[in-house]
Amino acid sequence: MVGVAEKYFGVPGFVVYYLSVLAFSLAFYSGSVYFFVKRKLKLLLKILAVCNLLYCCLTVAIVVYFFHKLSAIGVIYFISEVLVVICLVMLELKIARKLQSDQEKLQAESP
Repeated sequence: MVGVAEKYFGVPGFVVYYLSVLAFSLAFYSGSVYFFVKRKLKLLLKILAVCNLLYCCLTVAIVVYFFHKLSAIGVIYFISEVLVVICLVMLELKIARKLQSDQEKLQAESP
């Protein structure tokens, strides 16, 4: 896969390897929070959103740094990835706000 990434995307294979390790780590964290954590979900979602935003910043920095080497497919892939992750961040923050709102309503209703 690493050699394929360099061939088709134009970015060195080790960069794609480290980005994929980071992405899978974030996905593992997200899955762990979803399946195993019931407390402080709002905080953990916000942490995940920040980490995903940092991942997007890193990806954009890599695109800028390697732009002269990137193929058109590589540019399209990385821009698409950033757009998908930004949508995910917006969803994570929306859910965190909803959890906050629901929690505030419950506290206001309880005597």
